Amino acid sequence: MIQGRIGSGIIVLGFFTVLLFTTCTIESSYIDLIREELGLSTEVSDRFVTVGDSGTVYYSDDGGNTWTEAENTPSGSPNLNCVRYVGNRLVAVGDGGTLWYSTDGSNWTAVNTGTAYNIKAAAYGATVYVVVGENGTDGVTLTSTDGVNWSSAYSETGFRFYELTFGGSTFFATYVPFTADQYRTRHGSAVNILTGNWSNGQYEVGGGRSYNMDYGISNFVVTYGNLSTTCAGRYSPSGETDTWTTAALIGGDIVPKTLRHNGNGRLVAVGGDGTVWYTDDDGLTWTHLVNTAGWGNDMEEVVYGGDRWVAVGLAGGVWFSTASDLVAWTAASNPPGFQ
Repeated sequence: MIQGRIGSGIIVLGFFTVLLFTTCTIESSYIDLIREELGLSTEVSDRFVTVGDSGTVYYSDDGGNTWTEAENTPSGSPNLNCVRYVGNRLVAVGDGGTLWYSTDGSNWTAVNTGTAYNIKAAAYGATVYVVVGENGTDGVTLTSTDGVNWSSAYSETGFRFYELTFGGSTFFATYVPFTADQYRTRHGSAVNILTGNWSNGQYEVGGGRSYNMDYGISNFVVTYGNLSTTCAGRYSPSGETDTWTTAALIGGDIVPKTLRHNGNGRLVAVGGDGTVWYTDDDGLTWTHLVNTAGWGNDMEEVVYGGDRWVAVGLAGGVWFSTASDLVAWTAASNPPGFQ
Protein backbone atom coordinates (compact mmCIF):
# COMPACT_ATOMS: atom_id res chain seq x y z
CA MET A 1 0.00 0.00 0.00
CA ILE A 2 1.20 3.38 -0.67
CA GLN A 3 -0.05 6.78 -0.25
CA GLY A 4 -0.45 8.98 2.79
CA ARG A 5 1.65 12.06 2.29
CA ILE A 6 3.57 13.17 5.31
CA GLY A 7 2.05 16.32 6.79
CA SER A 8 0.98 17.32 10.23
CA GLY A 9 -0.36 14.24 11.92
CA ILE A 10 0.78 10.56 12.29
CA ILE A 11 3.24 8.01 10.80
CA VAL A 12 1.46 4.83 10.00
CA LEU A 13 2.63 1.25 9.69
CA GLY A 14 0.49 -1.73 8.94
CA PHE A 15 1.25 -5.43 9.35
CA PHE A 16 -0.43 -8.82 9.20
CA THR A 17 -0.35 -10.74 12.46
CA VAL A 18 -1.69 -14.02 13.77
CA LEU A 19 -2.58 -14.05 17.48
CA LEU A 20 -2.09 -17.24 19.45
CA PHE A 21 -3.43 -16.71 22.97
CA THR A 22 -1.17 -14.01 24.45
CA THR A 23 1.60 -14.12 21.82
CA CYS A 24 1.70 -12.69 18.33
CA THR A 25 3.38 -14.00 15.18
CA ILE A 26 3.63 -11.43 12.40
CA GLU A 27 3.21 -12.84 8.92
CA SER A 28 3.78 -9.69 6.86
CA SER A 29 3.95 -5.97 7.46
CA TYR A 30 3.03 -2.48 6.27
CA ILE A 31 4.05 0.95 7.56
CA ASP A 32 3.04 4.60 7.54
CA LEU A 33 3.22 7.49 10.01
CA ILE A 34 1.43 10.27 11.89
CA ARG A 35 3.25 13.50 12.59
CA GLU A 36 1.83 15.53 15.44
CA GLU A 37 3.01 19.14 15.60
CA LEU A 38 3.16 20.40 19.18
CA GLY A 39 1.46 23.80 19.43
CA LEU A 40 3.25 26.56 17.54
CA SER A 41 6.63 24.95 18.12
CA THR A 42 8.66 23.48 15.28
CA GLU A 43 9.19 20.39 17.44
CA VAL A 44 7.52 17.33 15.93
CA SER A 45 6.47 14.12 17.66
CA ASP A 46 6.36 11.22 15.20
CA ARG A 47 4.07 8.30 16.04
CA PHE A 48 4.42 5.17 13.93
CA VAL A 49 1.34 2.94 13.88
CA THR A 50 0.95 -0.69 12.76
CA VAL A 51 -2.12 -2.80 12.14
CA GLY A 52 -2.52 -6.49 11.41
CA ASP A 53 -4.51 -9.69 11.55
CA SER A 54 -7.04 -10.25 14.33
CA GLY A 55 -7.56 -6.50 14.70
CA THR A 56 -4.09 -5.92 16.14
CA VAL A 57 -2.79 -2.32 16.41
CA TYR A 58 0.56 -1.12 17.83
CA TYR A 59 2.23 2.28 17.95
CA SER A 60 5.73 3.63 18.58
CA ASP A 61 6.73 7.09 19.84
CA ASP A 62 10.50 6.61 19.70
CA GLY A 63 11.20 6.24 16.00
CA GLY A 64 10.18 2.60 15.71
CA ASN A 65 12.43 1.19 18.44
CA THR A 66 9.78 0.13 21.00
CA TRP A 67 6.08 -0.58 20.55
CA THR A 68 2.86 -0.41 22.60
CA GLU A 69 -0.43 -2.12 21.84
CA ALA A 70 -3.32 0.31 21.21
CA GLU A 71 -5.60 0.65 24.22
CA ASN A 72 -9.00 1.14 22.55
CA THR A 73 -9.95 -0.75 19.38
CA PRO A 74 -13.41 -1.82 18.11
CA SER A 75 -14.82 -5.21 19.06
CA GLY A 76 -14.16 -8.17 16.81
CA SER A 77 -10.90 -9.32 15.32
CA PRO A 78 -10.89 -8.62 11.57
CA ASN A 79 -7.77 -9.02 9.49
CA LEU A 80 -6.52 -5.49 8.79
CA ASN A 81 -4.80 -5.17 5.41
CA CYS A 82 -3.56 -1.59 5.37
CA VAL A 83 -3.32 1.59 7.42
CA ARG A 84 -2.77 5.07 6.02
CA TYR A 85 -2.73 8.60 7.37
CA VAL A 86 -5.12 10.32 4.98
CA GLY A 87 -7.24 13.44 5.33
CA ASN A 88 -5.91 14.24 8.84
CA ARG A 89 -6.84 10.85 10.25
CA LEU A 90 -5.62 7.29 10.31
CA VAL A 91 -7.70 4.89 8.24
CA ALA A 92 -7.25 1.13 8.70
CA VAL A 93 -9.01 -1.17 6.25
CA GLY A 94 -9.48 -4.92 6.25
CA ASP A 95 -11.43 -8.01 5.34
CA GLY A 96 -15.21 -8.14 5.27
CA GLY A 97 -15.59 -4.41 4.58
CA THR A 98 -13.76 -3.38 7.74
CA LEU A 99 -12.83 0.29 8.10
CA TRP A 100 -11.57 1.88 11.34
CA TYR A 101 -10.36 5.44 11.87
CA SER A 102 -8.32 7.21 14.55
CA THR A 103 -6.75 10.60 15.15
CA ASP A 104 -4.05 9.36 17.53
CA GLY A 105 -3.34 5.69 16.69
CA SER A 106 -4.47 4.55 20.14
CA ASN A 107 -8.26 5.07 20.10
CA TRP A 108 -10.17 3.67 17.12
CA THR A 109 -13.75 3.85 15.80
CA ALA A 110 -15.39 1.44 13.35
CA VAL A 111 -17.67 2.66 10.55
CA ASN A 112 -20.10 0.83 8.31
CA THR A 113 -18.88 0.70 4.72
CA GLY A 114 -21.88 -1.23 3.43
CA THR A 115 -19.73 -3.85 1.70
CA ALA A 116 -18.47 -7.33 2.54
CA TYR A 117 -15.52 -7.06 0.15
CA ASN A 118 -11.98 -7.27 1.51
CA ILE A 119 -10.73 -3.67 1.47
CA LYS A 120 -7.07 -3.49 0.48
CA ALA A 121 -6.01 0.18 0.28
CA ALA A 122 -7.03 3.74 1.15
CA ALA A 123 -6.18 7.17 -0.25
CA TYR A 124 -7.29 10.79 0.06
CA GLY A 125 -7.13 13.66 -2.41
CA ALA A 126 -9.15 16.62 -3.67
CA THR A 127 -11.33 16.40 -0.48
CA VAL A 128 -12.37 12.82 -1.32
CA TYR A 129 -11.59 9.60 0.59
CA VAL A 130 -11.31 6.50 -1.62
CA VAL A 131 -10.81 2.82 -0.72
CA VAL A 132 -10.55 -0.18 -3.05
CA GLY A 133 -10.88 -3.91 -2.54
CA GLU A 134 -11.88 -7.31 -3.88
CA ASN A 135 -13.80 -10.48 -3.01
CA GLY A 136 -11.63 -13.03 -4.78
CA THR A 137 -13.18 -12.49 -8.21
CA ASP A 138 -14.49 -8.91 -8.44
CA GLY A 139 -13.38 -5.43 -7.39
CA VAL A 140 -15.04 -2.51 -5.61
CA THR A 141 -14.33 1.22 -5.12
CA LEU A 142 -15.90 3.13 -2.20
CA THR A 143 -15.88 6.91 -1.73
CA SER A 144 -16.59 9.33 1.10
CA THR A 145 -16.40 13.09 1.61
CA ASP A 146 -16.01 12.88 5.41
CA GLY A 147 -14.28 9.52 6.01
CA VAL A 148 -17.31 8.24 7.96
CA ASN A 149 -20.19 7.86 5.51
CA TRP A 150 -19.31 5.67 2.54
CA SER A 151 -20.96 4.77 -0.74
CA SER A 152 -20.09 2.33 -3.50
CA ALA A 153 -18.89 4.32 -6.51
CA TYR A 154 -17.72 1.52 -8.73
CA SER A 155 -17.72 -2.26 -8.97
CA GLU A 156 -16.22 -4.35 -11.70
CA THR A 157 -16.70 -8.00 -12.48
CA GLY A 158 -13.47 -9.94 -12.86
CA PHE A 159 -11.11 -7.19 -11.69
CA ARG A 160 -9.62 -7.32 -8.16
CA PHE A 161 -8.26 -4.01 -6.82
CA TYR A 162 -5.23 -4.15 -4.54
CA GLU A 163 -3.35 -0.84 -4.36
CA LEU A 164 -4.22 2.84 -4.44
CA THR A 165 -2.49 6.21 -4.22
CA PHE A 166 -3.12 9.87 -5.04
CA GLY A 167 -0.82 12.43 -6.62
CA GLY A 168 -1.21 15.68 -8.54
CA SER A 169 -4.94 15.56 -9.19
CA THR A 170 -5.20 11.84 -9.92
CA PHE A 171 -6.05 8.65 -8.05
CA PHE A 172 -4.13 5.63 -9.25
CA ALA A 173 -4.99 1.97 -8.57
CA THR A 174 -3.61 -1.43 -9.47
CA TYR A 175 -5.80 -4.44 -10.11
CA VAL A 176 -5.52 -8.04 -11.25
CA PRO A 177 -7.97 -9.55 -13.75
CA PHE A 178 -9.60 -12.70 -12.40
CA THR A 179 -8.40 -14.58 -15.49
CA ALA A 180 -4.74 -13.48 -15.20
CA ASP A 181 -2.23 -13.17 -12.38
CA GLN A 182 -0.73 -9.95 -13.67
CA TYR A 183 -1.14 -6.45 -12.27
CA ARG A 184 -2.58 -3.64 -14.35
CA THR A 185 -3.31 0.00 -13.54
CA ARG A 186 -6.23 2.41 -13.69
CA HIS A 187 -6.50 6.09 -12.88
CA GLY A 188 -9.07 8.84 -12.57
CA SER A 189 -9.80 12.25 -11.09
CA ALA A 190 -11.78 12.65 -7.87
CA VAL A 191 -14.76 13.92 -9.87
CA ASN A 192 -14.67 10.91 -12.16
CA ILE A 193 -14.34 8.38 -9.36
CA LEU A 194 -17.23 9.92 -7.41
CA THR A 195 -19.39 9.23 -10.46
CA GLY A 196 -18.00 5.73 -10.94
CA ASN A 197 -15.60 6.41 -13.81
CA TRP A 198 -12.12 4.96 -13.57
CA SER A 199 -10.37 5.54 -16.87
CA ASN A 200 -10.42 2.82 -19.48
CA GLY A 201 -6.67 3.07 -19.89
CA GLN A 202 -5.09 -0.17 -18.75
CA TYR A 203 -1.32 -0.39 -18.41
CA GLU A 204 -0.18 -4.00 -18.12
CA VAL A 205 2.73 -3.93 -15.72
CA GLY A 206 5.64 -5.31 -17.73
CA GLY A 207 5.61 -9.04 -17.37
CA GLY A 208 5.57 -9.20 -13.59
CA ARG A 209 3.78 -8.35 -10.39
CA SER A 210 3.45 -4.76 -9.21
CA TYR A 211 3.85 -4.74 -5.46
CA ASN A 212 3.53 -1.04 -4.94
CA MET A 213 3.52 2.43 -6.36
CA ASP A 214 3.73 6.00 -5.16
CA TYR A 215 3.76 9.55 -6.46
CA GLY A 216 7.21 11.08 -6.56
CA ILE A 217 8.27 14.52 -7.78
CA SER A 218 5.86 14.76 -10.70
CA ASN A 219 5.23 11.15 -11.77
CA PHE A 220 3.61 7.99 -10.51
CA VAL A 221 6.28 5.31 -10.14
CA VAL A 222 5.55 1.58 -9.99
CA THR A 223 7.91 -1.30 -9.22
CA TYR A 224 7.38 -4.81 -10.48
CA GLY A 225 9.29 -8.02 -10.99
CA ASN A 226 9.42 -11.78 -11.19
CA LEU A 227 12.01 -14.39 -10.32
CA SER A 228 14.54 -13.13 -12.86
CA THR A 229 14.12 -9.36 -13.29
CA THR A 230 13.09 -6.38 -11.22
CA CYS A 231 11.96 -3.26 -13.05
CA ALA A 232 10.24 0.07 -12.59
CA GLY A 233 7.93 2.15 -14.71
CA ARG A 234 6.61 5.67 -14.38
CA TYR A 235 3.52 7.49 -15.49
CA SER A 236 3.18 11.19 -16.28
CA PRO A 237 -0.41 12.34 -15.65
CA SER A 238 -1.90 14.09 -18.67
CA GLY A 239 -5.67 14.00 -18.49
CA GLU A 240 -6.96 10.51 -19.15
CA THR A 241 -4.14 9.55 -21.52
CA ASP A 242 -1.80 6.71 -20.54
CA THR A 243 1.81 7.88 -20.84
CA TRP A 244 3.91 5.13 -19.29
CA THR A 245 7.67 4.81 -19.53
CA THR A 246 9.60 1.70 -18.55
CA ALA A 247 12.16 3.54 -16.50
CA ALA A 248 14.90 1.11 -15.57
CA LEU A 249 16.05 -2.37 -14.67
CA ILE A 250 16.53 -1.72 -10.97
CA GLY A 251 18.59 -4.81 -10.27
CA GLY A 252 18.43 -8.24 -8.70
CA ASP A 253 15.97 -11.12 -8.67
CA ILE A 254 14.07 -10.03 -5.54
CA VAL A 255 10.56 -8.66 -6.09
CA PRO A 256 10.07 -5.29 -4.35
CA LYS A 257 7.23 -5.34 -1.82
CA THR A 258 6.63 -1.63 -1.40
CA LEU A 259 7.48 1.83 -2.70
CA ARG A 260 7.25 4.99 -0.57
CA HIS A 261 8.37 8.62 -0.79
CA ASN A 262 9.91 10.96 1.79
CA GLY A 263 8.39 14.19 0.52
CA ASN A 264 11.75 15.42 -0.78
CA GLY A 265 12.04 13.53 -4.04
CA ARG A 266 13.35 10.18 -2.81
CA LEU A 267 11.41 6.96 -3.36
CA VAL A 268 12.49 3.80 -1.52
CA ALA A 269 11.49 0.18 -2.13
CA VAL A 270 12.25 -2.86 0.05
CA GLY A 271 11.97 -6.59 -0.51
CA GLY A 272 13.27 -10.01 0.42
CA ASP A 273 16.61 -10.70 2.11
CA GLY A 274 16.99 -7.09 3.25
CA THR A 275 17.03 -5.73 -0.29
CA VAL A 276 16.65 -1.95 -0.65
CA TRP A 277 16.30 0.18 -3.78
CA TYR A 278 16.04 3.95 -3.99
CA THR A 279 15.67 6.60 -6.66
CA ASP A 280 16.00 10.39 -6.55
CA ASP A 281 14.70 11.08 -10.07
CA ASP A 282 11.22 9.52 -10.19
CA GLY A 283 12.47 6.08 -11.15
CA LEU A 284 14.79 6.84 -14.05
CA THR A 285 17.87 5.61 -12.17
CA TRP A 286 18.12 3.38 -9.09
CA THR A 287 20.61 2.43 -6.39
CA HIS A 288 20.39 -1.25 -5.41
CA LEU A 289 21.51 -2.41 -1.94
CA VAL A 290 21.65 -6.12 -1.04
CA ASN A 291 21.27 -7.65 2.43
CA THR A 292 21.48 -4.33 4.26
CA ALA A 293 22.19 -4.76 7.99
CA GLY A 294 22.14 -8.53 7.51
CA TRP A 295 18.35 -8.71 7.48
CA GLY A 296 17.34 -12.33 7.73
CA ASN A 297 13.73 -11.97 6.65
CA ASP A 298 11.63 -10.32 3.98
CA MET A 299 10.78 -6.65 4.41
CA GLU A 300 7.20 -5.80 3.54
CA GLU A 301 6.92 -2.02 3.74
CA VAL A 302 8.90 1.12 4.53
CA VAL A 303 7.99 4.72 5.41
CA TYR A 304 9.85 7.95 6.13
CA GLY A 305 9.14 10.08 9.22
CA GLY A 306 11.13 12.56 11.27
CA ASP A 307 14.77 11.84 10.46
CA ARG A 308 14.51 8.19 9.46
CA TRP A 309 13.19 5.43 7.28
CA VAL A 310 11.46 2.62 9.19
CA ALA A 311 10.90 -0.78 7.58
CA VAL A 312 8.73 -3.63 8.83
CA GLY A 313 8.84 -7.25 7.79
CA LEU A 314 8.09 -10.89 8.41
CA ALA A 315 8.22 -12.35 11.92
CA GLY A 316 7.72 -8.90 13.43
CA GLY A 317 11.03 -7.46 12.35
CA VAL A 318 11.43 -3.67 12.43
CA TRP A 319 14.53 -1.78 11.28
CA PHE A 320 15.26 1.93 10.97
CA SER A 321 17.92 3.99 9.23
CA THR A 322 18.96 7.64 9.43
CA ALA A 323 21.77 7.16 6.88
CA SER A 324 21.45 9.15 3.65
CA ASP A 325 22.82 6.20 1.67
CA LEU A 326 20.51 3.70 3.49
CA VAL A 327 23.39 1.30 4.06
CA ALA A 328 23.28 1.23 7.88
CA TRP A 329 20.10 0.00 9.64
CA THR A 330 19.33 -0.66 13.32
CA ALA A 331 16.98 -3.38 14.56
CA ALA A 332 14.16 -2.35 16.90
CA SER A 333 14.83 -3.47 20.48
CA ASN A 334 11.15 -4.27 21.18
CA PRO A 335 9.25 -4.80 17.91
CA PRO A 336 5.43 -5.01 17.76
CA GLY A 337 3.81 -8.29 18.70
CA PHE A 338 6.48 -9.25 21.21
CA GLN A 339 5.52 -7.07 24.17
